[in-house]
Amino acid sequence: MLKENKYLFLVTILILILILSVHVYGQEGGDLDKVAFIPFESSLATGAELAEKARITLALAMKEREVFSPSRLDIWLSDKYADEKAGNIDEIIDTMKKVKFDVSFICHGSMFKIGNMYGLKIALYPFDDSMSASHYIRYFELPKANPDKIEKKLKEISNDIIDEIIVRARMPKKFHFNKTIYIEKLGIKLIQISEIQATKTKVPTILPIITLDGIEYKGTDHFFHEILLYRLHASGLFSLKNNSMSNYIMENPKVPQDADYVVSGNLFIMDNLNILMIDVKQTKTNELVQSYMFPFTELTLDSLEAAMSRNALLIGLSVLNLQERERIGTADILVKAPDQKIYCNNYFLGTRDQKDIILPFGQNDVTIKDKMYKMFVYPFTKNYQLWELEDSIVTQILSIVENEKK
Repeated sequence: MLKENKYLFLVTILILILILSVHVYGQEGGDLDKVAFIPFESSLATGAELAEKARITLALAMKEREVFSPSRLDIWLSDKYADEKAGNIDEIIDTMKKVKFDVSFICHGSMFKIGNMYGLKIALYPFDDSMSASHYIRYFELPKANPDKIEKKLKEISNDIIDEIIVRARMPKKFHFNKTIYIEKLGIKLIQISEIQATKTKVPTILPIITLDGIEYKGTDHFFHEILLYRLHASGLFSLKNNSMSNYIMENPKVPQDADYVVSGNLFIMDNLNILMIDVKQTKTNELVQSYMFPFTELTLDSLEAAMSRNALLIGLSVLNLQERERIGTADILVKAPDQKIYCNNYFLGTRDQKDIILPFGQNDVTIKDKMYKMFVYPFTKNYQLWELEDSIVTQILSIVENEKK
């Protein structure tokens, strides 16, 4: 009896902490789904202050547009995981469910900078098991030393992401393949090549910080795997898992129980060359399915995006057997002018030419600068042709075909 009372007391205290720690951005949002915001992560070049500003801007934009009712989890998370970190994101969500935390989603983000471009990656984790996690990414420039213009740009980016969230956040957990891929953080190795004068021998040295094109990168800048994850996520083919809440999750997270494959590796960053080393393992057998080295030049956004897109394709192919590969194809989406927003099946891809995209076989919907196209993807070939056909036309054609069969 004493143990039961002690347990009830602890649960009551925990619930009180939850209630007290939820600071709503503005007033209550009525019947809107509640989203608990986890503190955003940041790279060395962006800093925590800018990442926090992005978090607040996104939360307020959600509230203003009456899409979600945002709240903060900072106090509860800091208290709960001060001594013992969570094994992974699933454990955090399970704990919140047990204490009946009144939220529908967890929102987490990561802000980083590559060259003169900033990146903001957002993830929404639903409490409803019938839905899947959804991810969003945007790249943009920020004006220097102008708080008003910075705030205006962050609000613009937030609203752009919210437009996509409205379409995708509540999608049912349904993928083309019943496979879950867990993307681990990449080990970041910053390399400086030195030459011994006497022997002319070149020696690589691992540095804690390296400066490339005026941007400082640190060995703990764990945002690169987020770009890789998003490129695979945008295919819509697989369920994706990751662990990016560094402040609350153990340094070596537990592999999610439902993961079928684990993608791990290292990224070696040098002055004129980068090397991505990838391993793909099957979780049940620990079998190494694929292992390779992928070199690419310079650390620019275009170069990094192209590399991650190609690696998303390679990883996707590695977890599919020959029969399954007949159900996917590769595609390029080419644009006549830069800075045109490209979406495929409601996933944002970028604003420039998109290459080495992995997509499901058959009809795919492409939007370029608000204009709709159809891309019919076929396996074992490079697909690139876009057709100006509306859904209604396709439906009518299929109806005619069915009638002809009778």
